[in-house]
Amino acid sequence: MKQSVGERKQSPVLWFGQYVDFGQYSVAVHNKTPSASISFGFRLTTSPREIQRRNPMFHPLRTSNNLDNLKLPVEAEISLGKGVTQGAADTIVEKMIFSVIGFKVEIKFSEKSIEYLAIDNFKVWTAKAGFFCHVTYDSALPKLNFYKERATEPETQSDLEAKIFLEEYDPFSDILIKEVRVHVHGNLGEDKVRQIASRMILADGEFFRQQALLAGVDHEMWSNSIAKIRDSSPQMNRLKRAVLCARLPELFRLVDSTLSAHFAAVKYIEPLRATAQRYYRKQDLAIGELDAKGANVAQFLQGLPSWRRNEFDVVTRRLFGFAVQPRAEGGHIELVLEQVQGKAVVNLADAGVGFSQMLPILLQFWASASWQGDTYNRISGNTPTTLVVEQPELHLHPAYQATLADLFCQTAAGNGNNRSRIVAETHSAALVNRLGSLIAEGQLAAEDIQILLFEQDGDESTTTIRKASFDNDGVLTNWPYGFFEPEV
Repeated sequence: MKQSVGERKQSPVLWFGQYVDFGQYSVAVHNKTPSASISFGFRLTTSPREIQRRNPMFHPLRTSNNLDNLKLPVEAEISLGKGVTQGAADTIVEKMIFSVIGFKVEIKFSEKSIEYLAIDNFKVWTAKAGFFCHVTYDSALPKLNFYKERATEPETQSDLEAKIFLEEYDPFSDILIKEVRVHVHGNLGEDKVRQIASRMILADGEFFRQQALLAGVDHEMWSNSIAKIRDSSPQMNRLKRAVLCARLPELFRLVDSTLSAHFAAVKYIEPLRATAQRYYRKQDLAIGELDAKGANVAQFLQGLPSWRRNEFDVVTRRLFGFAVQPRAEGGHIELVLEQVQGKAVVNLADAGVGFSQMLPILLQFWASASWQGDTYNRISGNTPTTLVVEQPELHLHPAYQATLADLFCQTAAGNGNNRSRIVAETHSAALVNRLGSLIAEGQLAAEDIQILLFEQDGDESTTTIRKASFDNDGVLTNWPYGFFEPEV
């Protein structure tokens, strides 16, 4: 997802890119069955205020100040399939579903367009002559661009036909305008009707009724009509649906921007990190992020101000008993390792392989936990960083493997409200057991850790995901026999 977000592409995801290579759709799908679909589901919680901020026509009321306190759960699901027609992309979007305030918004795709957009059984938009929806992929979700044909009069007498142009088209707002007119005086002007519509807020229950009354507080017929409608009545349901319809563009943008920020904030570390070189080529580039292999650790360290490097030294000395310093000479950088217990200083290439494999992990985790609000995290704003690391224990002594759990714990805690999330793929008994010890010592809460085990059946055709967990004493539960014997 990270390598797909922000790229201009012909399909919704990039199976092959800068970070990972899953081939193509026919390779990634289960059992290589091209006719099968792949679905991704997301849950997020927002507020009506966040949706209204994306609505340029919204006219806020002073009495709407409590919008931030109202939670609005949203579920989104996107189903992918393989392109089968000539000229189609390898991967296409088949369907997208949003669930909010009890409604299901369903979008059925067709190549670079959509067949229909419906809220429950109500068709908001369907493909028809003269109206078009062009789908583009440059963020987390497909972007829907609606157009309609507009014909002009022939410019000269010699022109036999009018010229056809495409102009942007909004299929959503008119549905709410039409529903508002049901509850107001027939002579009410168009601008007043649109003002009421612009004040309608996407919400549910009694709060929706209160905000609906406020939206037309200056219009007696509107107030009387809304006051008489029961919350469970078809009339109220149609009004909510119309408001949802009108706010769909803002809802789409909100979900897309949230997912895009989430995936942009992912920091990935590959299982086989770059081995240490004796010398690194010096570059005058500002290194804002480590690459997935950790090949630019020397340039990253060299680019840090001295006080930042001192902070990093404090962490590595305290947890792992060593420090790494860059030494620039001429056009090259040398990484030297100094262990706390001993005065010997050696080139990182002459130390154990485990040091070079561990260094990118230490740098990435330290930067994520320490640089809140800094350039390092500017791309994701206030979105918590998600650190993804594969096999962090490779080439490490078991004691160092266990100490990685302490690093995970401190990184997840962060230095404020912007905590980091960590996804680690490991087979290390020492690391897992140390997490249990941290729970027993009270440094971690059992609910802060989730352990998933991927188990293949006998013929290796399917994989079952087993959830294991720690109890409050740090003891593993639901652990498979034979994996390794857990200890606390």
